[in-house]
Amino acid sequence: MDEVVKTAVEGLSENSNFVPVDKIKGDAKVRSYFRRVLFKPPWENPVWVTYFQSRPADWEFDERTMGVKVKSELSAQIEATARHKRKTASFPEALYSAVLRAGTPVDTSTVVANAKDSEIAALPIDAIEALLGSLGNKPEDPAGMALAKHMDACVKVIAAVPGALEKKGAALSDIMRFFDMVLKFHADSTEARLTTQRILTLKELCEAAAFQIRSKGVGNTGTKALGLLCSTAPFHIMALAMAGLGDKGEGDDVKACANFIERVSPAILEALPAEHLLKLAEACAKSKAVAETILPTVSKACSAALPSWSMDDVSKLLFTLAKVKVADSSELAELYSRAAEVASANLSSGFDASSEVYGRGALSGNRKGSFWRLAFRIQAASPKLIILMAHALLDAQCQGRDCRRKRAETRTKKDNRLKHMQPTCRSHMDVSKKFWFPYSDDIFMAVNGTKERLTKEAVRRELAAEAAEAQIAKALEAKDALERQARANAACAIAAVEERKKRDQERHGLELALAQETLDEAKRQSHARIQAAEATLLKAREEGRARVEVAEQRKQQAIQLAKDVAQESETLSQARIEDAKRRTEEMEAWVQQQVIDAEKRQASQLREAEDRAAHVEKEAQLRVEATKQAAVTIIEKQVQELQLWVSQTEDEILRTQQRLEIEQVKAQKMIGKIYSMAENLQHRGEACQQQAEDMLVETGAEVAQMIAEYHQWRAEEMEYIACQADGLQGLEDFVARLRTEKPLEDGAVNPGTPKTPGGSAENLGMDFASAERQELLADMERHWSALEQRLRTETYPAMVDDPYFTVNVKGLLQRYLAASKYDVREALIRLEATAKWRKEWNVLDYYRAGAAAELFSEDSNPGAEMYFADSLLMDKEGRPYAAGRLKFANPENMHPWHHLRAGVLVFELMATKVASMGKGPGSYILDIGAVGKVGNVSGTAGHERVYNENRNPYYAAGAGTKDAPSDEVLGELGSLDNGFAVLKAAITILNRHYPGIVGRVFYLNSDMVFWGAFKIFSRWISDRGSIDFQFLGPASWREDPVSKLLDYYEPNQLPEEWGGTGPRLNGDEFMQRAIEHYEEEAMAMELVGAVVLTLSRVPASKEFVSTAAGEVVNKMSTIAAPQLLLLTQGMASLGSSDASLMKVVDYWATDEKAKQLSADQLAKLSQVLAPVVPAHEGLWKMAGPRLLEQKSSLTDAGKASVVAAFSGEAPNFEDKDKLLAATKPREREREREKDRDGGKERERERSRGRDDRRRDDRRRSRSRDRRRDSRDRRRR
Repeated sequence: MDEVVKTAVEGLSENSNFVPVDKIKGDAKVRSYFRRVLFKPPWENPVWVTYFQSRPADWEFDERTMGVKVKSELSAQIEATARHKRKTASFPEALYSAVLRAGTPVDTSTVVANAKDSEIAALPIDAIEALLGSLGNKPEDPAGMALAKHMDACVKVIAAVPGALEKKGAALSDIMRFFDMVLKFHADSTEARLTTQRILTLKELCEAAAFQIRSKGVGNTGTKALGLLCSTAPFHIMALAMAGLGDKGEGDDVKACANFIERVSPAILEALPAEHLLKLAEACAKSKAVAETILPTVSKACSAALPSWSMDDVSKLLFTLAKVKVADSSELAELYSRAAEVASANLSSGFDASSEVYGRGALSGNRKGSFWRLAFRIQAASPKLIILMAHALLDAQCQGRDCRRKRAETRTKKDNRLKHMQPTCRSHMDVSKKFWFPYSDDIFMAVNGTKERLTKEAVRRELAAEAAEAQIAKALEAKDALERQARANAACAIAAVEERKKRDQERHGLELALAQETLDEAKRQSHARIQAAEATLLKAREEGRARVEVAEQRKQQAIQLAKDVAQESETLSQARIEDAKRRTEEMEAWVQQQVIDAEKRQASQLREAEDRAAHVEKEAQLRVEATKQAAVTIIEKQVQELQLWVSQTEDEILRTQQRLEIEQVKAQKMIGKIYSMAENLQHRGEACQQQAEDMLVETGAEVAQMIAEYHQWRAEEMEYIACQADGLQGLEDFVARLRTEKPLEDGAVNPGTPKTPGGSAENLGMDFASAERQELLADMERHWSALEQRLRTETYPAMVDDPYFTVNVKGLLQRYLAASKYDVREALIRLEATAKWRKEWNVLDYYRAGAAAELFSEDSNPGAEMYFADSLLMDKEGRPYAAGRLKFANPENMHPWHHLRAGVLVFELMATKVASMGKGPGSYILDIGAVGKVGNVSGTAGHERVYNENRNPYYAAGAGTKDAPSDEVLGELGSLDNGFAVLKAAITILNRHYPGIVGRVFYLNSDMVFWGAFKIFSRWISDRGSIDFQFLGPASWREDPVSKLLDYYEPNQLPEEWGGTGPRLNGDEFMQRAIEHYEEEAMAMELVGAVVLTLSRVPASKEFVSTAAGEVVNKMSTIAAPQLLLLTQGMASLGSSDASLMKVVDYWATDEKAKQLSADQLAKLSQVLAPVVPAHEGLWKMAGPRLLEQKSSLTDAGKASVVAAFSGEAPNFEDKDKLLAATKPREREREREKDRDGGKERERERSRGRDDRRRDDRRRSRSRDRRRDSRDRRRR
């Protein structure tokens, strides 16, 4: 039977999935087996459950889904490894000491609740027993936190009981002792977690008890413990426990324990393995008390299961039942009859009377005689079966008789019996001599009686032959009569069939007529419905015509209204154009006057400069006379510098005039733009009128502001020239300043005007196309390589696993270099500070599965009050953006450090996402408007009411200082004792450790209060000039409406609340979606890490890794490209013959995911796969050209990977030689690069020293000149 079920399950399973029991019951082979062998339909579901659970070595059964699958070698190996790991777990000395030091149950609960499950399971069982006793009572102070800790500790302790028992190798008695303790542990508790864990623990203990009984028996375990197991364990384990009762004697406790058999129906026991039922039969043979209770049930179960047993098992059962000491019953008689049928089916055809022998012997109670008759009728039985029956016969023959007397009589008559034996007995004697020699005396006694019976049977056979001939004649006559009767019956049957066929034809005709009537009725109804539909359509057309006429009338009215509005707008525009002309003329006149004044000031200043130069020259001559040759040298130098300054001053005047002309041209262009805008206003309505007015005001203000700022800048420069004219050092500084100054180009911002927020996010200052920037980047990469090695070994060993430093390294260096104004030294200092901060902040904990849910939750992270998260959507450039709704944050409940910790998680994961995509910085949309309802995810605000920060209990308790993660972090960020301090700390972290991550920020529906606050906190943003801040909303003072977002985001990538067609924010549900996404990413990362770790540390686990890789292949599309690269690197050891690896390679070759890899990452992928799949044409067609295209982005490590991958003959692709030539550095170039680097470094050091000296001298000169000028003004 086992083979039939196994074959059916293997045929029904798909991809090693569980097969439902209902499918097994419906399998054709299974149903056929039950019908042919067991003569019954397939079992019901409870019987199948017992069948699979009682064979744990062969099956894996899932009670929840009622599914089963064949137990594989891998599953058995995993279970064995888990048991071995439990047994060899190291002793948790620290936990054991902490438990011993705990003085109160509350302290004990705290220690256990904070400990790991594996450490608790490794404690000695006496410590576990003590913990069960200590935690058995509820805490005296049922405070919320204390009760929660107590429940956590209770759950962990009872969960650790099976592991502790298995580590010790506990006996069955110890297992049952702890079984009783766990059963009584908080038995009246209604805590769901505790109840669930108790059930799981009791289930594990039952399985452990079953394993002990199967391997070692019940041993010295008492009947009380066995009774507890029988009363609570599943049926198959209860049967094993009852099988051990035979060794416990005949007491009432044994009988009471055996009475639990009433819980089980014989149909359930029928599914047990044959060895279990044989053990139950042995228990009946050993103990009369057990037999009186369970023998009928066991006999009935064995009767039903016998056809599926082997003959050896049947023989063992009969041999065992021969020793039972109770009276026969109907169930036992049925068992003997069933055994006879099974034996007759499995032995030769000569054993035709076996059923009669078994049945007659069982009903008459003469089991011993039945055994003898059965034994001498078996001619084809196995020797083992004959020996077993001989043993049974011997036991039966020796009961109640004087065996010695019979043996003596047998010896004296032995020769006579042998002489008179019939020839038909010789075969039986041969068998007797061969197999029954140890019991020859008893057997010969039986043979003597057999001889007499055989003589009588010979005579009876002769008489029976004569009677048989007469019976044969009668049978022939009866046969003829039966044939005639059969022919008559056949004729009657044919007539009946014809009659039935005729009736069927009549019935079919009636049914056809009825169907035709039904069809006609349906046609009539359909025709009526069509007519009704046509009438409805006609009516709808008439209504439509009427509506069209009304709409046409309204359209004409709207056109007339638009014309009126356009006429009014045209009149107003003409007036405004005249006003703009007048203002432009005034502005031109003012500009001309300013130019004239500037020229006068410049002429006056030039004369003063010449006078001062003459004065300097005179002083120089006096110094020449006093200092002789040395003074002559100084004078010549000063005269040369003075001449150079004069020439450069003239050039500056010329450039100034050119700039003024450019400003005039620009003003003319602005005027032309105003004219064109005014003309466009004629074709627009009332909305366009307002827009034109805003643009006129804005343009005029911009022109006036630019001109005013330019003249202010020139005035400051002229004042600076005058102040520096009488100092040679000042002249040198001014000359250097003029050398670096560039003319003001058309449309450029005045260099004297500070850059303000509002710059384009597409031009973020990260332009590395020039040779100078490329050289800086190469220098940065070389220095970073050395710094990274030092940080990994000394400061931050976990850097090797930190995605921030390993995903898109080149992009990381570019961001820090741009944020440091292209100062390599400053960028390296910032990177080192970031590494130290990430270690202190424990940033890698953000990538742990469950971290996001914990930090967002009010239960696990009180006061988190999160209101923003990843939107899981993209802008038009394919870059991610974060979404937030400020009104969900409750300032009355915000914990400063908990909120900051959760907020940094969002931007940390956003930074990793931006780096992995490599498409530039992301963006942030923050909605300041009302949200309508209270938050359900993290933030607890949402009501339309004013929240008072002064009510915050965390601020009042000093949490901003005492709850800081460390003194270093507190020193860096300061005390967070209000909302602005928290905001400033967050901006500080983003400035220092996440530069270039966000390029565009939109504030939606803000009020004037927030706008004013923005003017304050925007000053804290160090790179605010490279971030585009925009205020969007319906009010006129905002820059644009919310629909402006559609310029940057596709409609399906923008939530409905913000004018898109994408997923709704739906309150704060968008944060729940983000948390689920974070958790999926973290689980995927852990899965990838587990596969790679297994490959690198456990070489023998290839089969396990292959299985895990097959599961990961199904999730390739959801895994990020860098993570998939790590997975591919781990799976490469499986070789090209592994199907899972080839699926991953095909995915790389055909999917767009490879575009998300940086040049270095793509080179690493090629290096990993080149020796494994060198002939994969699709992969190398994808990787080769892309590497050649990105060759300028490869670092030294990337180039080394390219050389290692493609230096051999394979893999091949077009332009392979070009790629290798571009990535292999020449020796001479290396030497020149080394010399050039050394010279540049020396020049940089000298230049840095000169700059420092000049800066100090310039400061001293400026302060001296200011004091001199102030004295001159006071004198005048």
